[in-house]
Parts: sequence; structure tokens; C-alpha cells
Amino acid sequence: MLRSICVDFDRVLHSYTTPWAGTTVIPDPPNKGAFQWLTEVVQHYDVHIFSARCQDAHGVSAIVMWMRKHGLTEEVIATDLEVIGRLPEQLDGRYLRN
Repeated sequence: MLRSICVDFDRVLHSYTTPWAGTTVIPDPPNKGAFQWLTEVVQHYDVHIFSARCQDAHGVSAIVMWMRKHGLTEEVIATDLEVIGRLPEQLDGRYLRN
């Protein structure tokens, strides 16, 4: 059984430079090196991607489609990679900067 790691989608994988426009609007590219890092991490951990976008099924689908659009391999997407909603006790980049 692999240990789990949770990864915030926006600002960790997705560069998130364009202002928020809804759960399904993801216009920006991945952060440099994010997919290479994720490809390595899924070999050692069960990866759970979380985001406020996941408050509905459309947001979850948008994240998966965004990963495919930007070239994350199906092999990585088909691993134990799971897209979930926000964690109840979340520390993300925005929280730490405030």
C-alpha cells in the first residue's frame, strides 16, 4: 500500500495566472516542471489532486481534460491519481502568503 499525497491543483500544477472565471474555466498552462514532477510522484504515492473547482462533477472533468490537453500521459492519469474536492483542513499557497 502506497502512502498518500495531496496536491492542490491551482498554483501547484496549473499556473493560475488568469483571474478566477468558474470551475470549468482553466485557461493557463501548467507550471514548468509540474507534469514531470507528478509523473515521478505517482510512482511512489497515491496522489490526490484537490481544488475548489471540484465542488461539482464539471470541475473535476475540466481538470482531467486540462491535464490531457497539456500532455499529461494517460498512463499517469490512469494510476492512483484521484481528483477530489477541497480538504477540510487545507493549507495551500494562498493561505500561507496571507
